[in-house]
Amino acid sequence: MMEMLVVFILIAVLAQVAIVTYRNSIQDSKRDHAKAMLQEIAIANQRFRTDYPSVNIKTDVISHTPSATCNINKFDAASVDPSILVACGYLEQKTWDNYDYQFYVCGDSTNPCGPDGLAYMVALEGAGKYYNAGVNSDTCVFTSGSGYNNCQ
Repeated sequence: MMEMLVVFILIAVLAQVAIVTYRNSIQDSKRDHAKAMLQEIAIANQRFRTDYPSVNIKTDVISHTPSATCNINKFDAASVDPSILVACGYLEQKTWDNYDYQFYVCGDSTNPCGPDGLAYMVALEGAGKYYNAGVNSDTCVFTSGSGYNNCQ
């Protein structure tokens, strides 16, 4: 009877370790997917800046705006919403609110974008270990010079 109890305890401990490892791997894969999407946003922003050098994109969150149109003056210095990347075909239309990260387009040099920032993401509550007790210190920035900055 004692041997069976020891076996059950060992199985329970191994199962607990396996569950924690599995959850961490799921969070890491979500993080890797989010980093790939961040790079996609950064490349779209860089292409837009190349095609429209005088048009400024506001540093703001990417959101689902199906009604946005690609109506911009190439020589106008007005600031436009980041949804212009989707409207003009630089970025694929997605429901950005369904992810564990919030994605931002860098238009001006505000913090955390910096002078070379193209896009950044911030972990939301569903990001598990990348979100710390409601105080989020995880901001992953993609820059034109060095790629990912402050990304774990």
